[in-house]
Amino acid sequence: MVVVVAASLGAPVWAAGSTSSLSPGAHWVYLSWQGRQRSAYVEVPSGSLPHPLVLVYHGATDDAMTGVTRTNLPTLVQRGAVVAFLQGYQNSWSDGLLDNPASKARVDDVGFTKALISYLEARVPVNHSRIIAVGFSNGALMAQYLGCRLASTLSAIVPAEGPMPVSVAATCHPARPISVVSIEGTADTVFPYNGGHFSSIYGGGAEMKGAPQTAAFWASIDHCASRPVTKGSGSVYTTRYLRCRSGATVSLRTNVGGVHVWPPSMAQIVASVVF
Repeated sequence: MVVVVAASLGAPVWAAGSTSSLSPGAHWVYLSWQGRQRSAYVEVPSGSLPHPLVLVYHGATDDAMTGVTRTNLPTLVQRGAVVAFLQGYQNSWSDGLLDNPASKARVDDVGFTKALISYLEARVPVNHSRIIAVGFSNGALMAQYLGCRLASTLSAIVPAEGPMPVSVAATCHPARPISVVSIEGTADTVFPYNGGHFSSIYGGGAEMKGAPQTAAFWASIDHCASRPVTKGSGSVYTTRYLRCRSGATVSLRTNVGGVHVWPPSMAQIVASVVF
């Protein structure tokens, strides 16, 4: 059962279960899911045409507003996208590993995502072929997990500084090809660029694929051409797999010397798969 309360900033709170449309502007949306109150900060553009929907997942110990204040993702609203900044359980996501509060509490964040999408689709004209999951760190692992579990709904994932866990890859069977744009820094000390052991701030850990191996994994899943094309020089270069099934694309954006932070050009990168 999903019970919803939506609160426009500066406007009255709607009744639970209301089916009123969401007006242009910023809203806090609250859902009761698995007996817990879950929330998301949603920015809605003007216009009646179907809007792309961008779902944003923060890093561990951060919150929904981190994506609002530390990225330029809110600018996507000006281009016509609905942007939803989801709030994790105790500031964490159940991403397929077992090392954080959400995972240990057996939170169903895939179900929470589906519930939020359904809520928004009922109240905002959403382009069903343009629903994208974006995440950083723990949120990037959540985006990877959603790519495996929710490909029937999502059109693309954009994980930043969070590659594919080996254990998650072993059970990853997407319902259809899904586009992937990974963003990784070569100087990330949390998730080593070339893979290896990840030590969680919560005391756990896991073996991770490297950034190039993660891109190759998704290219295999999407049945892309075997040889990637790499372009760029200096501080940024992109490795892209072409001729994937169903029009999907897989690319890895490598920031040479990049560390474990939200990339400064997230909106531009996400726009490449949204519009």
